[in-house]
Amino acid sequence: MDNWLQYGFWVVVNGSREYLPTAKAKYGKRLIPVCLLVTRKTLEKRLVARGRENAEQIAQRLERAGKYQDNLPDDCLFLHNETDIEDAARRFLQLMQDILGEQSTPSLHFSRPAWHPEIAYSGL
Repeated sequence: MDNWLQYGFWVVVNGSREYLPTAKAKYGKRLIPVCLLVTRKTLEKRLVARGRENAEQIAQRLERAGKYQDNLPDDCLFLHNETDIEDAARRFLQLMQDILGEQSTPSLHFSRPAWHPEIAYSGL
């Protein structure tokens, strides 16, 4: 990521809200946090559907998510994520166009680098 930034690329990272203060300290004004918002009901439904966590873990996750969502930084840009992934991606790209202005039209490029095949990244 640091190499891409060094060469002037926009970099999109799906990160943890817990890590956000550390990222802000490291990248300063170059970081534009976009925080996804979702209702507790929707998040619970998604967590149950994916089946990776038991009921107790889901309850803990929902509690943590609620605390983070109630204490998001003022400089976050917000996207409500109550619909499907295609709609969320469309709205995210529109937000990127708004940030970049008319001079550039962002597009997502997904790739799997040979040295770490399980990680997908996107660059704008």
